[in-house]
Amino acid sequence: MQLVLTTIHSRHYFQQKMDIEDFSLLDASVFDYVIVSASALKQAEDIQGFIRKIKTISDAHTRIIFEYNIARMLPILPADIRHFCFLEELEIITEKNELLVSLGIPYIADFFNYGLSRLPLIKKACLMRLFITRFKQSNTQEFSVSVIIPCKNEAGTIQRAIQHMPAMGRFTEIILIDGHSKDGTVAMMQRVQTDYPEKNITWFVQSARGKKNAVEEGFLRARGDMVMILDGDITVEPEELPKFYHALASGRGECINGVRLVYPMDRQAMPLLNWFVNWSFGILISYLIGQSVKDTLCGTKVFFKKDLGMLEESKRFFGNFDPFGDFDILCGAAYRHLKIVDIPVHYKKRSYGAPGVPFFKSGLLLLRMALVVGIKFFLRR
Repeated sequence: MQLVLTTIHSRHYFQQKMDIEDFSLLDASVFDYVIVSASALKQAEDIQGFIRKIKTISDAHTRIIFEYNIARMLPILPADIRHFCFLEELEIITEKNELLVSLGIPYIADFFNYGLSRLPLIKKACLMRLFITRFKQSNTQEFSVSVIIPCKNEAGTIQRAIQHMPAMGRFTEIILIDGHSKDGTVAMMQRVQTDYPEKNITWFVQSARGKKNAVEEGFLRARGDMVMILDGDITVEPEELPKFYHALASGRGECINGVRLVYPMDRQAMPLLNWFVNWSFGILISYLIGQSVKDTLCGTKVFFKKDLGMLEESKRFFGNFDPFGDFDILCGAAYRHLKIVDIPVHYKKRSYGAPGVPFFKSGLLLLRMALVVGIKFFLRR
């Protein structure tokens, strides 16, 4: 009856198999992953007490993965595993269905086990299920915040963004990034930096083109524990940001994603066709990554700076073709098994300028992203 304990990412790589009776030998070690086999769960005399022991070798970053095999574990059911997790304050990030057939035939087995096994109804026939979980956090710590605002031709909105920016955590800094604007955006950045010294403002002109480059260069300059992305058009207003701060600071989520599709929005803020495409793509991506993401392209996203490594992992795994950065953040978070939490926001009509992304071009990019996610998450290639 064994566990597999693995330390990776920020800590040195280390993997160890051990019997559950040997917890005392770990000397308060903390692991990034604890993988519990189906046989370990079945043979544990007290599953709830067993989970409580796992907590002694876990922290906020640890992911505990339970393997459930219906052939080995009856009369224990998936609902029982969920209930044990509930009793010991383990939050289920996602459930994955595995192993539709046990055939060892190359390509054919892959088609069944990595393709068909993800489809609705068919997935119910899988022989194995993985519960990827984390212990719930109750954090009262104060964090510092870096608000990153990419701006291209947004001279008319910058002052309002600065005036309405709330103070959050231990300190709040505002990083303005100019995207080679032609409307006086740089002059306005210089002006607000002078007029509002108490707001802790810095600004720079990005070295390349595109929102993704601007945001990533903003990350490099960020000094806060948290990084927040707020689009320079201020269609999501700065007053919404404290909700994101509290969701992340309290441990309710590890990647907080804005959702524009819940509250009524201003007339002409989002054309009906855009709304439908965003809504449909949210359903598709949620299905593919196994976590709920209602609005993938809302520009407001918040996470801890220490988790920035997920962006590089996302680009290595999925490819570096996302021009916006939203895809890298959400799929990188899902790939690393971070808990994604949606926060509904009020979406306003643009008060200045025009949208910078053509609808049909962005729609084709969405389809391409969905295809890549499907191939990578379904086929794991």
